[in-house]
Parts: sequence; C-alpha cells; structure tokens
Amino acid sequence: MKTNKYAVGALATTLLAGTAFLGAPAASAADSVQARNTTIVATDAAGTVIAQDQTSLVQATPSAPRAVTVTTEPGSLVTIEAKGVKPKRAVANKDGQVTFTKLTAGKNYTVTADGQKVQVTPVIKVGKAAELTVTTTDRVDTVDLTWKHKSTRAKGDVGFTITATPLGSQNNNDDVTIEATGLQAELPGLDPLVMYEFSVTPHNALGSGKASTATMNRTLAAITGIPVPDGAPADPSTDAANAEAAEKVDVPPVQPVTPAPQPAPAPAPKPAPTPSTRTIWVCPSGYNDVNGVCTQTQDYTFHDVTETKPYSYHTEFVTTGWRVDPYPCTSGTMHPDGCWVALGHDEQVKDATPSGWTDNGSSWERTVEEKDPTPAGWSDNGSVWIRTTAKVEKVVPA
Repeated sequence: MKTNKYAVGALATTLLAGTAFLGAPAASAADSVQARNTTIVATDAAGTVIAQDQTSLVQATPSAPRAVTVTTEPGSLVTIEAKGVKPKRAVANKDGQVTFTKLTAGKNYTVTADGQKVQVTPVIKVGKAAELTVTTTDRVDTVDLTWKHKSTRAKGDVGFTITATPLGSQNNNDDVTIEATGLQAELPGLDPLVMYEFSVTPHNALGSGKASTATMNRTLAAITGIPVPDGAPADPSTDAANAEAAEKVDVPPVQPVTPAPQPAPAPAPKPAPTPSTRTIWVCPSGYNDVNGVCTQTQDYTFHDVTETKPYSYHTEFVTTGWRVDPYPCTSGTMHPDGCWVALGHDEQVKDATPSGWTDNGSSWERTVEEKDPTPAGWSDNGSVWIRTTAKVEKVVPA
C-alpha cells in the first residue's frame, strides 16, 4: 500500500501513533493433525474436510510449551518419536489422553497409536510484536500498520490479530478487527472523526501472546485534511445564502456618489510567528513506557541437559539344586524322608529403571530442561528478562 503524506498548514504528517515494545506473538492446521480410518462426508469449496466419521480417531495437539497431548482409545500404548531423538512411550489414561513433555520445539514428531500415525510439531509461546507503526493512506478511513516479530521454528506458524478500538468505547462491537500472517496490514473501515487505539496480537498453536499498542492523538480527518465523505460543510456561510436571496428582489437603482478621499489605512500588524514543531521525550524503539520508565522484556529461552546416574542393585537368591534333610523338618518343603532344602547362592541384580529415566546400557539417563543464562545487559525478574533505558528527544508537529 502506498503511504501518502498530507500537509496541514506547512507541515506533513503521516505517523498516527508511537511504537510498542518487543516482547516475547492464528493457530495453523499444520499444528494439529488427525489420522483415522475416515470417510469424507462433505468438503467446502477449498477442499477442506468439514465432516467425517468418528472411527479410530487419533489426535495430537500442542498443549503447552514443548509439550503435546495425544487423544486416542483409553489404555492404548502411544509412542512419540523424531529423527535423532529417543522415542517416548506411555499408556493413555481412562480419558484416552497422554501428554508428552520436554520435547524439542519446532521439531516434527511422529505419533503412533492404535495402528495410526500422525505428525505433530511442539512449539513455544509467542512474545509481543515490536515497533508497531501506523501511517495514513490516500483514503481517509484507512491506515497501514507495520511491526516487527522474530519468526523461529520453535514458535511454529504465527498469525496476528489487528484491532482498532475507539478511545473511551466500552462496546466491542465498535472495534475494527482483521487477521494477518505477515508483518504488514491495511486496516479499512475506520471513522475519520474518531481517535483509536491500535493493537497487534501474535498467536500460534498455543494461543495468543501479549498485545502491542499504539494510540492516536488526533483524528484521521484532522491529520490528513482529506474531506470526509457525505459530511456536512464545516462552516456553512449564512452570508452567501442571504446574498442569493437578495438577487431575487427588485431593487431601484442607486445614484452613484463620489466618496470623499480617506487617508490610507495603517498597515496591519504582522501576526506573531507560531512554532511549527515541538520536542517531546519518548521511549526508544522497542521499549515501552511503564510508569515513566522505558522498559523492554524478553521471554526466557531454554536448552536440554542430559542427566545420568549409576545403576542400583539388590540381592536375590539363585537356586542351583535341592537336597533332602532328615527329620525334624524345620524349614523347606516336606518330603517322605525329611524336607526339601534349596541349594544356591546370592547374586546382585540390577534394580528396575526408575520412573522418568531410560536405560542407555551403561547407566540410567533422562533429559531435563534448563533456563539459558541471562543475556548480557538484561536482568531476571523471576518471570522474564528485563532491561531499562532513558527516554530520548523526538521532534513532532506543534
């Protein structure tokens, strides 16, 4: 979309609102896949299946960061595996569900259950968009929005919800909302005489992230100077209407009179110059003003760590033969000549693999998730990484 600049007086204004800061971002059909012995009952015009039978259903869906929930028949053995990763197995509970955690986000996994195979990709949550900017267009009811958002395999397919909310409105029906998949969108259908708060909300298979916002301080009509369609004149002239009525009345001619010469009027004083710009203090791009402090946050990132521990053992008696002891039989099994007594020796036997661990042939091991070190220049507030900076000068139209 071409962005035009419209002059108001001697100024040209395109920017409607300031920027929003970076944070950590619609769910794609590729994130949740179903496999079954199906019969297609009907499809829409695009060929998407909209009705199927319900036999042999296996569904795998991202349900939490780096986690997938599989739904199948209760008691079914479910396996999830990917190239280069050890398979994980579990039995579906009485509700037919099993959840696998600590998976690699962005990696394609194959789920096997009840003879069915489905593909699924675990993801992490999306963060906020950054540098939200809203600009005018050549239409008074339409704006362009641009923003930044880092795409990664770990986030999967990310979409964006763009909403314009009238300032002070308590009615959601007044909102103007569209969806976008890129980092730019055109938003039509706005009221040129209303000021709005614009928001961009990223979302993926796990749901929505936090919204980034930018707020207008003047209406589109005031900024662009474009006439509002079907609007009444801003200042109707009653003098013009009276003059038109006077033309319809017969007025007798008036004899011309030569006026007496008048002294030349004194020149009007020159108007005082008005400033065309002013300076304000704002947060730099990527930072948000939080109680007067320019603040930027970043979601935690994680890495996998493999833990090992040596085997543990217990003692078991190994029977190698039997003998008959004469009476009295104080132990063993009764025999006509006495009692049977087992012969053998004690052996050290490896214990069963503990829950949550696997046996690699030389020790038990498991993979755990650890938070990455705090990046340079950031601090950890217990829920996200955070940093602050000072405000900077910005020259804006007066």
